[in-house]
Amino acid sequence: MKNNTHADDRILIFMHIPKTGGMTLKRIIKRQYPENKILKDITDGRISEFKKTVSEKEIQFVFGHLSFGLHMHTSQPCTYVTMIREPIDRVISMYYYVLGKKDHPLHGIVKDLLFEEFIDHPDLKIHTSNMQTKRALGKNSLSPSDLEQAMQNLKEHFSVIGITEMFDESVELMKQKFNWNDISYVKKNQTKKRLSKEEIEPNIINKVRANNELDIQLYNWAKNRLVQELKSINAIE
Repeated sequence: MKNNTHADDRILIFMHIPKTGGMTLKRIIKRQYPENKILKDITDGRISEFKKTVSEKEIQFVFGHLSFGLHMHTSQPCTYVTMIREPIDRVISMYYYVLGKKDHPLHGIVKDLLFEEFIDHPDLKIHTSNMQTKRALGKNSLSPSDLEQAMQNLKEHFSVIGITEMFDESVELMKQKFNWNDISYVKKNQTKKRLSKEEIEPNIINKVRANNELDIQLYNWAKNRLVQELKSINAIE
């Protein structure tokens, strides 16, 4: 992080990528800040609300299903955290979660689709094709060269890039960086009835893999980065 401002002086933005353990993390973070200093459920379509609120109130924590770039809409110093999940598993989880949640905005489309139809549906590509890279880049269309910029955004602006499969370690690192207190949790929003990667036909999994080549590279990079950071902290201790 290149910003020398103390973490407590920055607005913490949680970039919540769907089906990465974000609901659980959100509950942990919300306990760390006064309710009146939290701005909830900000999305890419609610930027004007963010700008207005942070100009009028002292906000310390902002969260929502948003993309990178929110910090550019305020003069106040900001930092981000996020969680990144193994991409193929994230897409499988997304399908079964939406399928079983009748009040989800996408349920009307997904309820009649098989998994293979879900990953091929043109209106759902934003959710099933390199979604995590798109969020880290801050735009919905990608070229292979955009991966480097997505990584650069994460390196320069995120205090912690967590990994869903290393959830406890990720949250512990956040606790250390932000001087949090209680980080105990009960998992929320888990998709209970779903097939595993191994239970789905290999040709379908290969389609998901092809649709998420950039996300797979981003995930491997972020996971390796987290492992190295944890090693260096343990070595110091």
